[in-house]
Amino acid sequence: MNAGLYIHIPFCTKACHYCAFYFVTSGSQKLKFIDALLLEIEQRSIELSGYQIDTIYFGGGTPSLLSTQEFSVIFEKIYTFYQISPQAEITIESNPENLTSEYIQGLKTIGVNRLSIGVQSFFDDDLSSMNRAHRSSEAISAIQIATKIINNVSIDLMFGLPYSGMNSWKENLKVATSMGVQHISTYNLTVEEKTYLARKVKRKEVKVEPDDVLNEMYYFTLDYLASKEYVNYEISNFGKENYFSRHNLGYWMGTPYIGFGPSAHSYVAANRRSNKSNLNEYIKSVSSKSIYWEMEALSPSNQFNEYILTRLRHYQGVNSEELREVFGSELYSFFIDSANAYVVKNLLELKNGCYILTNNGKVLADLITSDLMID
Repeated sequence: MNAGLYIHIPFCTKACHYCAFYFVTSGSQKLKFIDALLLEIEQRSIELSGYQIDTIYFGGGTPSLLSTQEFSVIFEKIYTFYQISPQAEITIESNPENLTSEYIQGLKTIGVNRLSIGVQSFFDDDLSSMNRAHRSSEAISAIQIATKIINNVSIDLMFGLPYSGMNSWKENLKVATSMGVQHISTYNLTVEEKTYLARKVKRKEVKVEPDDVLNEMYYFTLDYLASKEYVNYEISNFGKENYFSRHNLGYWMGTPYIGFGPSAHSYVAANRRSNKSNLNEYIKSVSSKSIYWEMEALSPSNQFNEYILTRLRHYQGVNSEELREVFGSELYSFFIDSANAYVVKNLLELKNGCYILTNNGKVLADLITSDLMID
């Protein structure tokens, strides 16, 4: 049985205006955090007893603010207490300004075989408006260096940025696909509560793109990346064949995983766990073995809803026979009746017993998914 590990590194050099993930901009507690992280990794190994770890993913925050020596210590702890597949996919998220040839080579030496680079845009005006720490030239240089050292490089791009229209987005995709990266994640700008961007939008200092413009950008993305042989294997993710993110696929296919660090989530045996989003509390609580998380045992209806949510995002969709086997004939009948109404509207297609979102359905994925869930 395979499982995954996620490690949340909460440190950032500055706050991006749109970001709602948990982070801190001071690195003063980095060493204490690493000590606590090592303890958590050791303490929770029993949760995946009997599992082989197939993917390890460092997210954040900005994991590339850690040195290769610090990563090496973390890897040593992981390999001591978990059974790691020799073919495990090991990903580290990074920012362009942190990436040098020496640093990337160091990551490769300690076992990292996949690098995800947060580019967001190749236009300096966009990067400034988002309060990103890098410039376009640094992003291009980082990608050029990375693709020479690691044969599995992914980049993140954002569309629908304020004052940046369709022409800019087309140019971003053109630059991205010209650089030999194996994977591209594209996200439309979302105004998250309690972010600097949300405050500016509320004060009407920034105007976000309307849905019809965002949809047009997404449709273009689907067509353009397909023409460049990137497969849209998940709504926001495009990969060359054999370069899909195995870790993210685990999320969509219900693979168990443990999340370490403040704000990290876990999913094992139909139980979800979320670590509290507080670095100080995390450090103190791990050391004292006090509770720093919340647990939720998923009810059968919640398990069904999560199954629909995750499978529909995946390019192979909901396998109707698998759904019947797992959840029984009553929920199977409910799903089939509801899904067929969307097949008629060309928002879902039925292929070899699987219900798959069409391109028109992908832009309405949240609405369709909600309608296919049970109360």
